Amino acid sequence: MISTWLVWILVLAAPALNGADEWPQFRGNQQLTGVTTAALPAKMRLVWTYVAGARIESSAAISSGTVYVGAGSGDLLAIDLQTGKLKWKYQATDSIGESSPAVSGGIVYLGDYGGVLHAVDAANGKGLWTFKTEGEIKSSPAVSGDRILIGSYDGSLYCLSRRDGKLLWSVATGNYVHSTPAIADGLAYFSGCDETVHGIRLADGQEIVNFPSGGYTGASMALVDKRGYYGTFDNQVVAVDLVKQSILWRYSPSGLPFYSSP
Repeated sequence: MISTWLVWILVLAAPALNGADEWPQFRGNQQLTGVTTAALPAKMRLVWTYVAGARIESSAAISSGTVYVGAGSGDLLAIDLQTGKLKWKYQATDSIGESSPAVSGGIVYLGDYGGVLHAVDAANGKGLWTFKTEGEIKSSPAVSGDRILIGSYDGSLYCLSRRDGKLLWSVATGNYVHSTPAIADGLAYFSGCDETVHGIRLADGQEIVNFPSGGYTGASMALVDKRGYYGTFDNQVVAVDLVKQSILWRYSPSGLPFYSSP
């Protein structure tokens, strides 16, 4: 978790600042691997800082030369990647916490603590539509084609139309949906606070995968070659086979819970 009043940018590589290597959502891609193709320079230097005026608990998204990030004040900020100057700000209905923005098709999506998912025009910050859940949103939006997914502390995963926010389907679980769903092969995977690994078919909301996760989980799952990796509050890093719906291995390096995502 990040708790700071500053948005800061380091020079990673010239192409990154030119927008060649974008980071449009939490963990960078649909599989939530957190992997970038940018080459790191031998030395990094601070390019700019932006004082947000409130805590920042989430990750920024980068798309088309703009940095998008939410703040505890309820502001969604759009900041020029090159200069660090504010382009626009959008006021959500409540504080923005751990929900990181997702950017797709010229629209920024973001959830707030009031349980509202917002769709905002990426160019000018104009609100396009909202969708209200029955619990606070700490999950980050995940985009797949014409659909957007969001988890809520009301215990459900929602699938909406990206165009107008219309509900397409929802799936109720046994506890909070804190993590962000990872997407592969037409399924959305997440390990929930109900200690269960879920795999939901994007087309119709049918649950295809359901098996014990090995512990209460707040972290999001990273997907690689039909395997999922995540940490639990039972102090374990877990690898699962999503086809066989079974745990492959567990690793317990310390007595502390794993809250961050791999």
